[in-house]
Amino acid sequence: KPRKKFDMKYEIIKRLNILKFNGTAYKNCVEIRGIGKTSFIGDTRSGPISVNIINNELVCDGVGIVKQKRVEKTNASAFGNMTFEKKLLSFKK
Repeated sequence: KPRKKFDMKYEIIKRLNILKFNGTAYKNCVEIRGIGKTSFIGDTRSGPISVNIINNELVCDGVGIVKQKRVEKTNASAFGNMTFEKKLLSFKK
């Protein structure tokens, strides 16, 4: 599978002393957002297709990523947009 590296610019959106998620309270969390851009060639006749990427994460001390949502947008009708979501199912200390 071909893979391409790209830069993401991250910023802290919000700091949370307590995050309640799926019935569990997590302490000292941050919400971060990353924005990046890449491209790929889906068809050599049309040239590179631009992909805009937005990645949102909730990260908590001692746990790591509790929730992540990544959106990849293109203007190509053949490829469209994609959304990936990851959620922490459980955590034991």
